[in-house]
Amino acid sequence: MQHITTYNIPTQTTSAKGMMWSDSPTTTSPGATTGPPTRPTSRATNVEAQVGLLQAPPGPTEPWMNFSLSILNEDLSIATDPGVFGEGSTVRVEVRVWADQGLFPQLFIDECYVRNAPRQSHSTWIYIIVDNHGCLYARDSDATWFRKEDSAIVFTLRVPPFLLASESEEVYIHCLVTAWSKKIPTSTGKKTCSFDLVSSRWKNVDEPSKASVCDCCDSHCPLGSNHFPETHAFPGEGSLRSEVVGPLIVRKEEAPWFEGQCHTMKKLLLVSVAFVGSCILAALFVGALLALAVVMFRYTRTSKGHQLLKNRHEQPYHAELQVMAEARATAQEIEKESTLDYCKLKSDRPDKE
Repeated sequence: MQHITTYNIPTQTTSAKGMMWSDSPTTTSPGATTGPPTRPTSRATNVEAQVGLLQAPPGPTEPWMNFSLSILNEDLSIATDPGVFGEGSTVRVEVRVWADQGLFPQLFIDECYVRNAPRQSHSTWIYIIVDNHGCLYARDSDATWFRKEDSAIVFTLRVPPFLLASESEEVYIHCLVTAWSKKIPTSTGKKTCSFDLVSSRWKNVDEPSKASVCDCCDSHCPLGSNHFPETHAFPGEGSLRSEVVGPLIVRKEEAPWFEGQCHTMKKLLLVSVAFVGSCILAALFVGALLALAVVMFRYTRTSKGHQLLKNRHEQPYHAELQVMAEARATAQEIEKESTLDYCKLKSDRPDKE
């Protein structure tokens, strides 16, 4: 009888608690097919015995959990070719958590934003979609999200006018996601909130009766006491994971040639109206200055007249002396004329005699 030697084969894990976890963000191509990751298996070491090769049975595995970020079509199916997005077009994004059997995690989006680079340090601008631990901040009135199921959330928004450096640019959607047990109640640090334009209030998409947890979306939302449970329902519960999908091609809308000419005519018309309006305003300004100058001149003359009259009232004897001088001058003229008439009359008498 031949002797066979066997060995205990240790299993290989990827990180603490056996989770398939990575600190670096995972980038998913828009056309890539997403799905649950392959379960990690044990590697058995081949042992050569005296009669042949024997393989040890696989050891036990730890439960796993993974996340995915996908671009969707109009029918909410995963897009294999998202194509080019123009400014104002609709983008649908699905965030999903995949978990091992026996795990029932509930997905939450902590942050989500658009950048023009796959890494934060390389981007030149940012467009915030979700922030403050689950508040939908997209400025578009059509921006909505809903829970497709416990493990998936779909949000829809229109492509905003990005600060594109050229006619087209590659953009990436970055999201910080996490998963919690359904036993953990909704809190300010674990929520799905959106702003209702009709009521002008924040609402809780998951639990409308607990809309109060969304009131902090206008300021700062704390994590809350439930964010740090003493025990976890499954490994990785509440841990944030960074996911990236892209690149998505965003292109500026080009107007047709006739619309371009019309746009040029509109610009010329606006420039002409602005020029004429400026001339009218300048004329009104000059006219107002002239009117003000005339008013000031008349006011100055009137003030001088009033000052002279006031001086006369303050010196009444001066007026009386002037009247007496005028009367005396008149009397002297009358006396002079009388003297001349008398001399003339006297000179005429001898002739008559």
